[in-house]
Amino acid sequence: MPVFNDDVAINTTDGKQMIRLDVNRPAPGLIAPLTDERIRVDANVPSIALRGPNDKLSIVLNGDTANATFANADGHNTVRIDGAKADLTMGGAGQTANVVLRNGDGVDVVTVHAGGRMMLGNVTGKRRISLDGPEANLWVGGQGEAGDVMLFDKDEQNNDNQSKATVWLSGQNGDIVLRNADCAEEFDIADVAGAEPGAVMVIGAEDVLALGSEAYDTRVVGVISGAGDLRPGIVLGRQPGRGNRLPIALTGKVFCRVDARYAPIAVGDLLTTSRTPGYAMKAVDHTRAFGAVIGKALRAQAAGTGLIPVVIALQ
Repeated sequence: MPVFNDDVAINTTDGKQMIRLDVNRPAPGLIAPLTDERIRVDANVPSIALRGPNDKLSIVLNGDTANATFANADGHNTVRIDGAKADLTMGGAGQTANVVLRNGDGVDVVTVHAGGRMMLGNVTGKRRISLDGPEANLWVGGQGEAGDVMLFDKDEQNNDNQSKATVWLSGQNGDIVLRNADCAEEFDIADVAGAEPGAVMVIGAEDVLALGSEAYDTRVVGVISGAGDLRPGIVLGRQPGRGNRLPIALTGKVFCRVDARYAPIAVGDLLTTSRTPGYAMKAVDHTRAFGAVIGKALRAQAAGTGLIPVVIALQ
């Protein structure tokens, strides 16, 4: 590097000083006599290196590798910014790295500890959410606010409205609110035409469910969930990738296929299996209905066949 014996100043076109290198009286923390090589600018690399008071490199900017490194007093790198990989590495060399974000009032609102813990606070610094990686714990709420957890469908755009959540865990009441309707359990289903949501199912051979096709069949299990605009709120026994399995509504509200050609169906009528495969009918003979009732009709079906909501109540 060239050696300057005099001060160097770079001015703007209107004569205002833009950059000044004061060799004899260096500005503290900016530049020192060049014989100490506190600042090195290398056009060949290109790079800029700054040394600390203990003659250890403290900051290095490397234009070839697009890296910036920051060292502690011992010269050990504790922060590295890698522009090529878009990585930020902090800590090590005896130092624990933390990330702290403060609001305009200087209050810590986000703190990330290198030990695997994160805390989110409000504008006054009160802790609202804590995530503990080592113990795999999540705390939400407290210190004056109830914590809720909301889960949304991938297509839901209004994801700041708890009423739109598919699952809502209320910290205030301890409730779990499910937007969907019935409680279902997966069963093996016979691969037959008509075995689809809304169909009435009975126990078949080897525990495989089949379409109900007999009147007042005590083997009735329930209705395949998911017909109409109702979806199961809870599904038990889910085994992804295993054969032909479908959720059967065991309790709650579900859409069910009904056949009113046997008898008109009114709201509140008990429903049972019919000779129409996969369809329910009104239970007229109550002596035969014992043990074969599916549930109660929530909507009337005066004639023909249809799909109506029912409350599952096996009995």
